[in-house]
Amino acid sequence: MKPRLKPPKNTAAPPTAPALEESREESQFRALIETVLDLVAVLNYDGAIRYLSPSVQRVIGYLPEQLIGENAFAYMHEDDAAEQREAFKTSVSDPDQPTAGLPHSFRFRHYDGHWVVLESVSTKLPEGSEPPGIMVNARDITERVQAQESLRELVAAERRLALENEVIAEVGRIISSTLNIEEVFERFAVQVKRLIEFDLVLASVIDHEDQTASIKYWSGSQESRENFATTVPLDESLTGEILASGQPVLV
Repeated sequence: MKPRLKPPKNTAAPPTAPALEESREESQFRALIETVLDLVAVLNYDGAIRYLSPSVQRVIGYLPEQLIGENAFAYMHEDDAAEQREAFKTSVSDPDQPTAGLPHSFRFRHYDGHWVVLESVSTKLPEGSEPPGIMVNARDITERVQAQESLRELVAAERRLALENEVIAEVGRIISSTLNIEEVFERFAVQVKRLIEFDLVLASVIDHEDQTASIKYWSGSQESRENFATTVPLDESLTGEILASGQPVLV
C-alpha cells in the first residue's frame, strides 16, 4: 500500500497587515471611482488618457476603451484646447504645484459629434508605484450653461425692447416739435444711433421728373460723406429699388 502524499506546503510568506490594508484601500477606492456619476480620468503627463471611469459613456458617449491612449486635448473644442493645454503643461512642469489649476470649463466633443460643456478640477497623483499623472474629475454642465445663455439673451432682448420703445417715443416728440426737417434731422439721427450703429445717415429727395435722388440731409463725418455722390439716378440704384418696392432693404 502506497503512502498517501501530502500536498506541498505553501512556502510563500502570508501577506503582511500593511499589504492587506493597502489592497483593501485600493479596492475601496476603485469601487468609489467606478460608481461616481461624474467623469473621472487619469492623464499621463503628455495628455494621453490612461484611465476613465465607466461614467464616461453616460457623460460623453464613449466607452472607456475607445479613449484610452488618446490625447484628451485632441477632443476639446479648438477655441478651448490651447488654453487648457497650456495650463496643464504649466502644472506638470512645476513640481511644487499640486493641482492643475482652479476649476475650469471647456467644450468636449461627444461621441455623436455635438459639444458638451465640462467643468473639471484636477490634481496630481501622489508619488508611488504608478507612473506620474493627473487625476481629473469632470461633470457635464451643458444644460446649466445653456440656461444661463438663454437668460442672458432674454434680459438683452427685454433691454433692447425697452430702448426701442424709448427711442420711438423720443423720435415722435422730435418730429412733432416742428415740420422743418433741417431743425430735427440731427436730433433724429442721434436717437437712431442709439439703436443702429452707423458712420453716416442721410435723407434723399426724389425728383420723379428727372428720375434722380439728391442727398439733402446728412449726419456723419465729412470723410464719410466724400464717398457718396450727391445726386444719383434712380434706375438700377438702391434708392430706386426702395422707391419701387416700398419696402426697407437691408444690405
